[in-house]
Amino acid sequence: MSRCWSDLEAVNSRLWEAELSPEPRRSQEKEKSSLASKASNSKKELTLLRQESRKNILLSVATFLLLPSSMPTGPCEAEISPASAVFPSVL
Repeated sequence: MSRCWSDLEAVNSRLWEAELSPEPRRSQEKEKSSLASKASNSKKELTLLRQESRKNILLSVATFLLLPSSMPTGPCEAEISPASAVFPSVL
């Protein structure tokens, strides 16, 4: 995006500094318009990506905070139960 802005500044500079005939001036104006549009679209896309990133961070934090409270804190029942309780037909 910074390259797009620097290219746009270069085109603006050429438009103001040089004495251009109508055809080259139109070409420069067209390039300027294209670069300005590209820069604007890139800025909008970057804004959307940042918003999406913030949402993902908030979801991750919420999941992290909620998940541990719903998980068991001790060993599983199968690990502490006698074999007869887990496999009654074996004994």
